[in-house]
Amino acid sequence: MQVCLRDAGHECVAVTRQSTILPNGRETLALGNISAQTDWQEVLDGVECVVHLAGQAHVAGKAALNVQATFNAVNVEATINLVEQAINQRVKRFVYVSSIGVHGATSNDTFITEASPFIPYSPYTHSKYDAEKALQRLAAHSQMEWVIVRPPLIYAADAPGNFRQLLGIVEKGYPLPFAGLSNRRSMVALENVVDFLMCCCTHDKASNQAFVISDGQELSTTEIVTTLASGMGKRQCLFWIPDLLIKMGAALLGRQHTYTQLFGSLQVDSGKARLLLGWRPVISTHDGLVKAGREFLGK
Repeated sequence: MQVCLRDAGHECVAVTRQSTILPNGRETLALGNISAQTDWQEVLDGVECVVHLAGQAHVAGKAALNVQATFNAVNVEATINLVEQAINQRVKRFVYVSSIGVHGATSNDTFITEASPFIPYSPYTHSKYDAEKALQRLAAHSQMEWVIVRPPLIYAADAPGNFRQLLGIVEKGYPLPFAGLSNRRSMVALENVVDFLMCCCTHDKASNQAFVISDGQELSTTEIVTTLASGMGKRQCLFWIPDLLIKMGAALLGRQHTYTQLFGSLQVDSGKARLLLGWRPVISTHDGLVKAGREFLGK
């Protein structure tokens, strides 16, 4: 995102855990793991807008002994610390990337909008919901504007987590039980996320608003897998298993959430972003998935 902001003429400071060199040759500022004690004063000096992307998405090892506390430490307490220091430094706008998961794990036959009820269902989504509320509460007593963005699955060739695993499985050509699925999944390409966040940084009407976003197209898991395979120049082998058997197997293995992600529906209506901000995705889901598959294979 730093590269895109600079290309658009904005001065930008990127903060990471470890120092890295970006494609434009610029180095990021390394602060290590963020916490409630992180000192942001030097970083925030002269900054007009903060885009907060950092967060804890997965927990493993000793941290798994107290999952909620681990998520809260980074996603809630560290965020509160950053918000408070941003207010003290007179930052004009704070853009927070939350998760569509604050509205639940599935949408069934409906579309999730900004008006949908909050149904956080996991330690991670509870922490994102709590961070949203803390941002709004603190900003309400200051001059700082807030923007909250709730994306569904963000995909790209170098995406981490479950999408990375799916790319690896498709690349290896393993047979998958995804034939004939009729579920509908909204996703959002990394390129579209970056473009929308840039819009949120500058658009007057984004002030003090929450947005759910997506590519604007819903695909079944069958279509997602076959499109990724197409980008890799492969033909994916899919077969059919009765849904009840898959659901029972997932329950026995303790993988109910994985079952929901692969076989359930999660549809997002990003109409507010289009109507209020005039935003349009810069890449379609089909083209984004083909690109992700092609670039993953190239790595």
